[in-house]
This record gives sequence, structure tokens and C-alpha cells, in this order.
Amino acid sequence: MSYFRSYFEKNNTIISGTHINTAKNPNTEIYYGSSYSRFIFKVDLEPLIERVNNDLVNNVNTKHYLNLYNTIFGDESFLGQKKTNNRDRASSFDLVLFQINEEWDEGVGFDYSKTEYDFTTGNDLYSTRPSNWFIKNNSVDGEWDYPGIYDGTSGYTVISTIHFDNGNENINVDITSTINNIIDGGTNYGFGLAFIPHYESLSLIDDLSVSFFTKYTQTFYEPYIESVFDDTIEDNRVNFIGGIEQNLYLYVTKGKNPYNLDSLPTVELYDSSNNIITGSTISAITKVKKGVYRVGITIDTNVNTCNGQYFYYDVWKNIIIDGFTVSDITQNLFHNHIHQITQLVVL
Repeated sequence: MSYFRSYFEKNNTIISGTHINTAKNPNTEIYYGSSYSRFIFKVDLEPLIERVNNDLVNNVNTKHYLNLYNTIFGDESFLGQKKTNNRDRASSFDLVLFQINEEWDEGVGFDYSKTEYDFTTGNDLYSTRPSNWFIKNNSVDGEWDYPGIYDGTSGYTVISTIHFDNGNENINVDITSTINNIIDGGTNYGFGLAFIPHYESLSLIDDLSVSFFTKYTQTFYEPYIESVFDDTIEDNRVNFIGGIEQNLYLYVTKGKNPYNLDSLPTVELYDSSNNIITGSTISAITKVKKGVYRVGITIDTNVNTCNGQYFYYDVWKNIIIDGFTVSDITQNLFHNHIHQITQLVVL
């Protein structure tokens, strides 16, 4: 397995019925009660798409997971005492992860109210510059199609519903299908997190919230999408065992760099007398990543025996590169003795 992380390009917390912008805050408070908020973010997927398009990774069987770290206390103080806005940590609730359908700007706000002021640098920490609940950017048609991006029934697509028991859980949710759609050419406007409409519709005296670190945290809890690629190479030719499927690989290079064939090759298995081995099962050949091809072979031990005194040979055929057909590539496998990997090198 190999792993690749895609980090947030921008994020913001928008608050219902207000123009408040809190984009630069190191944590987001998603809350409901007297009003409610939603967290929106866009992940920079271009490096991931570039790796896939350049064939540095194979996106087959890949999994993509969204990860956000819970701040646990949310708007509570370190000892759990509520702040002046009287928010408490929510528990036993559901958040929806939804897809945004419009382009938007991040904004430069920090605080949720105009009571805070940075006396050190003279900066006002409060801002209403878009994006916010009503406005996505400062263009002529800068309003969201729906205030808050959606109205609870229209204007959004739910990717996943995430349940929280105690309210201090981190988010680790599989969004493979959505990310693959973007890799395949879909538009990436970003995503959002919100309480399900049932909670947003409640009117409470005390707000209940859940809080996560944003891209502006100064800790290592920065949120990201982690892609897990199924590209482990387990070449079994050094210890090939009959009766179970074993992996054999062909490594193709050009100028000492991995290089793709024009099409998938074929493979046949021979004994030391150059006879095709009968009773063997050969799986479909797959490309693991650029220049690396895998085949699974199972030798029927009831038909074939190997006492460790001779080689078997895997012969790769129909080798076509840049329109030219080259000679078959012969590699050998041996039980516990000799390990030899032949590379096809095109100068």
C-alpha cells in the first residue's frame, strides 16, 4: 500500500442569517440551538489528479478517506466551563457531509462576534467579507443559489451521514466514489458539514456544538483527504509455492525510468523442457503502476511436481512499446533457490 494526502485549499464557517465570516479561525464550531452554522471547505485535489494522470499511481481499488480531528471541547474553556455564548458540546447526533455545487471565495474573518480585537497588530478580527451565509463571492451574481448553500431539501447532494455518540469523535469517512468522480473529470467546488435538518430546525436556549481543527490550525491536526493505493508489490518468484495463487511481475523501463506498454501483454508458463505447464491457472494481467505488470498463477500440484531441481519459466508475450513489437521476455521462478528478475529495457 502507498498513501497520499490532499490538504484543504480553503475553508469557512458560515452562520445562518448573518454575514459573519470566520474563515481564518483555527477551528470550526458547527452548532445548533439559537441559530446554526455550517462548515464548508475545498480540498486541493490537483496534485492527486496529476499523479493519477501521469500514471505514477494506479487508481484501481484505491480508497479515499476524509479526516478531521475533533477539538473535543469546542467552544468550552479548557476546564469545561461554558463561555459567554453558553455553548455546550453536543452528543448523540448526526452530521451530513454534502457536496457544494458553486464556486466560492474563502474570506478573511476570524471571530464570531465583534467583541474581540487584536491590540498587538491592530487588526480587527471580525469580517463580513464573502463567503458568508448569503454571499459566495463579490461578483455581480455573488449570492448563493440558496442562502447557506441549500435550504434543507434542495441545492445539495449528501455524500454521507456521520453519526456521533459522545461528540468527541474524529471524522474518518470513506468518500471514494465522490473523489473518483472528480479524478475522472468532475468539478470540485468543495464540500460541507452540517447538522442534519432536524437539528437545525430546533430552537434551544443553549447552543450545542461540535468542533474540528481547520486548515489554519498551528498543530499537526490539520484536516486532509488520505488516498490509499493498492500498489503493494509481492513478487513470489523467489519462493514460488504450488497449489495457491502466486504473484509474478514484469518491470518495464525506458532510459532507466518506468515506462508503460501500449497494451497489456500476455503470459505463459513453461517447464525446464520448454513445455507449457498444464493444470495451471493464470489470472488476468493488471498494471500495478507505471511500468509494472502483475499476473497471478496457480500451479496444480496434483498435475505438476517440483522437487527443487529445475526451473519454471514465465514467458511474457505480445510486448508492444511505442508501436513496436519486441521479443518475448523470459523470466524464471524456482522453489527456494534462485531469484532472477529480468527487466525489459528500451534504449
